[in-house]
Amino acid sequence: MFGWEFPPRMTGGLGTACHGLVQSLIGQGVDVSFVIPSRDAEKSNGGDRGAAPSGSSSAFPETGTVRKGLFHLTRVPPSLNPYAGGPKPSLVAKGGTVFQEGYDDDLYGGDLLAAVDKLAHQARTIAVEQKFDVIHAHDWMTFRAGIAAREVSSRPLVIHLHSIEYDRCLDKVWPPVVEIEREGLLAADRIITVSARSKWMVVDKYGVAPEKITVIHNGLNREHLGSMENAKPISLPPRTGGGLVLFLGRITPQKGPNHFVEAAAKVLRAEPDTVFLLAGSGDMVPELVERTAELGIAQNVLFTGFLEGDQVLWVLDTADVYVMPSVSDPFGISCLEAMYASTPVIVSNQSGISEVVSNVMKVDYWDVDAIADNVVRLLRDPQYASELASRGAAEARTITWDHPASRCRAVYREVLAASGPGPHQD
Repeated sequence: MFGWEFPPRMTGGLGTACHGLVQSLIGQGVDVSFVIPSRDAEKSNGGDRGAAPSGSSSAFPETGTVRKGLFHLTRVPPSLNPYAGGPKPSLVAKGGTVFQEGYDDDLYGGDLLAAVDKLAHQARTIAVEQKFDVIHAHDWMTFRAGIAAREVSSRPLVIHLHSIEYDRCLDKVWPPVVEIEREGLLAADRIITVSARSKWMVVDKYGVAPEKITVIHNGLNREHLGSMENAKPISLPPRTGGGLVLFLGRITPQKGPNHFVEAAAKVLRAEPDTVFLLAGSGDMVPELVERTAELGIAQNVLFTGFLEGDQVLWVLDTADVYVMPSVSDPFGISCLEAMYASTPVIVSNQSGISEVVSNVMKVDYWDVDAIADNVVRLLRDPQYASELASRGAAEARTITWDHPASRCRAVYREVLAASGPGPHQD
C-alpha cells in the first residue's frame, strides 16, 4: 500500500482515511505493508518492521480462530506535501483577526513532480524486495509508484481516489497532475472512489468505464479522534453570549470557505453576537480576510491556521454549528467527526458524505441564503439543534471502517481471481 500521509504525520483527511482503513484490514486478517515518503526516513533504517498504527502493539495475536494481520511501515525520502506553504504557515494578527503569511498562489509547493518520480523509482526496489499479493495506491502522488511496483511484480494494482484534480482545483487544473491521474486510472486493474459522485466525475473527466470503478465510502476512525480528555483548547477572544459557527478544512476554493464567509454576513444581521471560526490553512486566507473587512464582519470572524488533531477535537466539540459548504468534495470525513462530537451539521449536496448521512441539514454550496437560514435556525432553536446533534452522533457511530475494509477485501479477491494467485494466497 502506497500513501503520502499516515499518523502521526497528517495534513488532511487522507491520513485519517488510510489509518482507519489499515486498522480494519489488519483486524480482518490482512497483512499490510505501508510505504510512505517521510522526512524521518533519513533518520531511521528505512522501515519500522512490525510497527502497528497509532503505536499499538505490533503483536496482533490470534483471537480464537480469527487471525489478525501484520503491519509493516516503510519510510522513504523525500516527504511529499502537495499543498504550498506546508501545514503550519506563520500567523500574523492584523485588524483584529489572524491570517497566514508565506502562501503561494499555486496549490502545489516545491518540486513535487520530481519527488513523485523518485517515489516511483524507490517503489521498484521495494516491490522486488517484498512479496505481496495486491498493490493499493492512494491518490495521484503514489500512482506512478503503484504502476512501477506492478511492472516489476506483475501483481494487480488497485487505485484508490480520495479526490481528483478537478475536485481540488475546480476549473484551474494543473495538466501534469491530470496526466498522472490518467496514467494511474488506465493502468489500474480496479479503481476505488469514495463516493458515487466521485465515480461519475472520473467517468466524465477521464473516460473510464463505470464497471471498472467500485464505490466504497469512508468510515469514522474513532481512535483517531481520541477523547475530550486529550483535547487541547485553542485561544479564542471572550464571547458575549453568541453562538460559535465552525468551518474546518483547507481554506481553498474546493472547500467553499468564501460561501461560509458570505453566509456569516447574513447570519450576523440576525444574530450579531455570533462568532465564525475558520480552522485550517490555505491560499484563500488573505482574500477572505479582506472580504470580512469589506463586509464589516472582521471582528466576528477568526482564522486559526492549521490545527493539530487534539485541537480539532476541541473545536468540533466547542462549536454550536458545523458548516461544510464544499463545492466539490469526494467525501468529507470532517462531517462525520463533527457528528460524532454531537455538533449539529450543515453540509453541501455537492459532497460525497451527503450520500451517506441523514441526520444533517443539506444545502447547495452556492445557496448562502439557505446556509444562513439554517445556521440561524440552529442557533435560535436549541431543542431542535440538540435533537439533530444527538441523532447525528448516533448515526456517526454506526459508520465504522469495518464495512469499507470488507469491501476492499472483496476488491482484492476479485482482482486476484482475474490475475492469478499471489505468493501469500492459500
